[in-house]
Amino acid sequence: LDAAAGLVVAVWLAWGAINLLKDAAGHLLDRAASDEERAAIVAAVTEDARVANVHQLRTRMAGQALMVQMHVDLDPDLSLKAAHDIILDAEKRVLKVFPHADILIHADPRGAAEPHGGAFATTRPETSDAASPEAPSPQAGPWS
Repeated sequence: LDAAAGLVVAVWLAWGAINLLKDAAGHLLDRAASDEERAAIVAAVTEDARVANVHQLRTRMAGQALMVQMHVDLDPDLSLKAAHDIILDAEKRVLKVFPHADILIHADPRGAAEPHGGAFATTRPETSDAASPEAPSPQAGPWS
């Protein structure tokens, strides 16, 4: 009887340890938000009809904080102030759903969005005409 009870306790402890390790690994490895959480983020942002689209949505957990990055398409004729206000309102709506979120929203003109953002970019921006000809060329690397 003692052996059976010991086996039950050992299995119970192992089960708890495995679940604890799974949870800890998700936080340590910056797991992405679930599909339901991502859908809630998109729903909160697109409550405003002036937000035409959400794309390049990236999420990850950092401890208890949810890190959120996304691009939204806005009317290209909006003033900078109006676009800024729309973005702030969208951030507030996401914070109502995820109070510990760290949110970064990039506004793109509707119909003219281009991929950019370092390692995730598929196109490379052209060199500015204002760049000094004497400046050294950037070194190729993992982010170029």
